[in-house]
Amino acid sequence: MADDAQELLGKWTVRVKDWVWEYEFSSGGKVTWNDTRSSEKGVGRWVLGLTAINISWTDAPTTETWSRPVTPAKQRGQYKATYFVGDYEAQKINAVPAGVDPEIGKLSMDRYVDMFKEIKYDLNYKTPPTKSFGFSSILQATYDDGEVVEFDIDTDFSLAPPQLGETRDIMAKAKLGRGNRIMPSVLNSATTPRLWTARVEALNKQDEDARVFMGVAIAGTALILSIPAMPAGMAPPPGAPRTVTRRPVQGTTVPPAPIIQNSVRFGPGNAAGSLWARIQQTSAGVVYIVEMIFLQGKGAGVATARATHREMIRRAALAAKTSGQPTFKMVGKQAGPNFVRHADQLAKEVGVAGSGKASGGISGAMNPDYTVVLDVAKTLAQ
Repeated sequence: MADDAQELLGKWTVRVKDWVWEYEFSSGGKVTWNDTRSSEKGVGRWVLGLTAINISWTDAPTTETWSRPVTPAKQRGQYKATYFVGDYEAQKINAVPAGVDPEIGKLSMDRYVDMFKEIKYDLNYKTPPTKSFGFSSILQATYDDGEVVEFDIDTDFSLAPPQLGETRDIMAKAKLGRGNRIMPSVLNSATTPRLWTARVEALNKQDEDARVFMGVAIAGTALILSIPAMPAGMAPPPGAPRTVTRRPVQGTTVPPAPIIQNSVRFGPGNAAGSLWARIQQTSAGVVYIVEMIFLQGKGAGVATARATHREMIRRAALAAKTSGQPTFKMVGKQAGPNFVRHADQLAKEVGVAGSGKASGGISGAMNPDYTVVLDVAKTLAQ
């Protein structure tokens, strides 16, 4: 109780019935108030008594009494006015809840791990050749002090649905962690809602890249995600809308495999990370012939095969342009349903939509060849 005078100093949120006020106590016995929902405000005096703190207001008969010892997280008070008499509660702004490490409680909330200034996701960042996943799993968060902290979307987050009581305990057990940031013991949609949203956006980016055939219609490999402020502590309701702005930035690039005389054989041919293809130029036009292609899955081999396929498409478009042709064809030999679906999507994005058709092939083969028409200008514009 001896430190109550010092503990009282600062700003408090005071809730009386339906009113919400902000009090600010200063040394020397001065206190001010303002209504958080209007421009009303006033000044008064506070006096430290033996068992309570007495508050009076200038030009008003209202008086208040706060019990001692002062409890910043949940202060009890009694209100006496012509319009209301009764008990109420106040909470010191930035008060340290029970169970929180006092050293953590002294730090500014700007140090909380979810208070990043900018967050970036790059599909190709830190994807080692030995890793079995083709996309990066790393989010790069930058804070106001220039510190950059990395988070793994596969391993750093808990997928278990957060519970309100459990979330309070998790937040209370926060410690200093990476980049000298305040880290809760569990990262999830309740404790770190902005990081969680960035994680969801990164996974969406992976799905987007996989859906569009070889990523030809993708504007870039890296994104800066602008995520609005979100209060930590409670999980959002399912399907709750959130405004997230994407800004493409220059990302890391994966070089294509060696292409010799417009022909490539990369990978085993019958497994993920394979591309056997060639560009054929005849009097009828330029044809990009894909003999074997396995691009589903993840890994360094898949990333290289994708980059090689993009380069082969670009070279076919350049060959057609040199010959004065506005279009060229892409043919998948013995094309399976995945190739047909993605080739149709590619034609829709950078070619002649609806141009896909079966085009013969080896007699007796399970699948015929499949041809789509691609536009030179659209392809090169990508």
